[in-house]
Amino acid sequence: MSAEEFSLLLSEIAARIAGQPLDEALARFLNAEYPPDGPTFQRLAALCAEGEQAGWLMGREAGGIRFGRAIKPGGVTGRFSVDVVRMDNVKGPH
Repeated sequence: MSAEEFSLLLSEIAARIAGQPLDEALARFLNAEYPPDGPTFQRLAALCAEGEQAGWLMGREAGGIRFGRAIKPGGVTGRFSVDVVRMDNVKGPH
């Protein structure tokens, strides 16, 4: 059930942004509509944790980084694909 809920939730978000340019205005819209402490973001975070534990998300691993393509473009999310990545203790060159 969680995989279906994950897809449904992301398809609803994708429908709201379909046709919009991928720019700063879209980033502001997404941050305002789906803040990290908001219910949609929190539910997505919980679904990601469930998916990782159940094995339907992040089916690959390399160098301690788990990742996977959860939704391919052209499906329920339209032109958008959905990739999920878990990185712990990642530091850049700076």
